[in-house]
Amino acid sequence: MDHRHLHGRGRGGGDTDHAIIRQWALADPDGFQPLIDLLTTAVTEFLDHQIEAGAEAVQLFESWAGICLSPSSDAGVSSPSP
Repeated sequence: MDHRHLHGRGRGGGDTDHAIIRQWALADPDGFQPLIDLLTTAVTEFLDHQIEAGAEAVQLFESWAGICLSPSSDAGVSSPSP
């Protein structure tokens, strides 16, 4: 399959700088937070089920780590747990 038409775009076909979602997050943090909470809960439950089913290890990749919304959001979004 020829993927040259996707050059400069993310896997979903959107811009790689995530301008629209970043704008929403910055302009309406109270409206954006429920999405983050929903995703956090869903991922946590999924990983819990994987462990309960016998997974010996799970790994989570954070694709937004390099494009944090602001310096103040770094601690809440992308800081690893000890």
